[in-house]
Amino acid sequence: MASTLNETVREDGLRIISKRLTNTKRLNLSVSALVGLAYDGEEREGRFHFWEHMAFKGTKTRSMSELKKQLGRFLYSNAFTDYTHTTYILKGAAARKEELKDVLFDMYVNPAMPAEEIEKEKGVVLREAADWKDNDSTFAIGEINKLLWRKNPLRRLGVGTEEGMRAINKDSLFADHAEWYRSSNTIVIGVGHVDHDWLCAKACEFFPMSDRKVSHPSWDDEYALPFVENRMFFERKERENAVVQFGCKIPKLSDREKQTAHLLNEMFGGGFDSMLFEEVRDKRGLAYSTYTSLDTNPLGNSFGLNALVDPKNIDYVENLIKEIAISYKLEPDRFLRAKSSILENAVIAMESSSEWESFFWRKLIREGHSAVSLKNYLHKTLKMIAGVTFEEVSTLREKLITPDRLASVIVKPC
Repeated sequence: MASTLNETVREDGLRIISKRLTNTKRLNLSVSALVGLAYDGEEREGRFHFWEHMAFKGTKTRSMSELKKQLGRFLYSNAFTDYTHTTYILKGAAARKEELKDVLFDMYVNPAMPAEEIEKEKGVVLREAADWKDNDSTFAIGEINKLLWRKNPLRRLGVGTEEGMRAINKDSLFADHAEWYRSSNTIVIGVGHVDHDWLCAKACEFFPMSDRKVSHPSWDDEYALPFVENRMFFERKERENAVVQFGCKIPKLSDREKQTAHLLNEMFGGGFDSMLFEEVRDKRGLAYSTYTSLDTNPLGNSFGLNALVDPKNIDYVENLIKEIAISYKLEPDRFLRAKSSILENAVIAMESSSEWESFFWRKLIREGHSAVSLKNYLHKTLKMIAGVTFEEVSTLREKLITPDRLASVIVKPC
């Protein structure tokens, strides 16, 4: 029986990956350039995020109006910019696969970049950046990253700044396109009702052979460096809530350590049955929301804890969260519940095309795995999670979360 997961790597490096699902009549297509927020540079923040906006402004063969009319007939169209890739997505009925790939590939390969749209879109990007900053939790995460990292691009949100927008023009956009949107720096992914041979043939027709490779920079994860500051306060007008945000850099983890860390994250902040929710909200009523985050990014890893609280309780909640993270006793029963939840969710997650897409973006693009290495990934992962012990979680907690590595940001009303 033919494999449902396939990858073809063309001579110049173009990667074409497909996952055939038998229970759907839809096709999800995405094309990713291996360049993103981390590549902006300090004075050009928003440079590559701007590309995802301009992709919808028409191509050399379709006006913006014609493109929008076509996109409106599909199930979904979007784009997003990560630190190390920019991805363009179209989803629709597999019966319309020819039109689907024609539109998506055209947007990626043949952008028009109308000068008047460039200037208009700069304001749109700055409004998006302002919207991110208006959210106190997002603002707090951005500020905690500035405390944790000194030069690593993770210290920047990357959405865009006024200085970055001023540096963008038609010539700079086309220069970046020629440099980074090469076939050798591109990954095409099809998930759903898809035939791998068809996808390969169409991609090879559309994406020209690339005559040279792209050189990618590397970044120091700065794990060994102390943070810039260990605590910062910010006052903001017209607020009635405060945000308490903790952050902690963590070292590179093995695959088993990553699964162990996910279990720890689930125990600390995974919903109603988490330590943070139980201690801060249920027992004491001190927060509306609590959560934790584990980010295993190719640029650097971090763990975070967040609570939305009454401003008069800031000091108490800050001390309580720190105490929970560092010294509260882990419970074997909570560990077993967390493991059961993660195991069940891992199985269910692979039922949908969207989950497969997210899985590929994370494993194939962010982490650089080959499709072949992922063919038994779910089975191996389930076996690994099932084998993680309570003692491993406890030991990893002591290794990752220490008082000298925790920084905090407080956002409160002025």
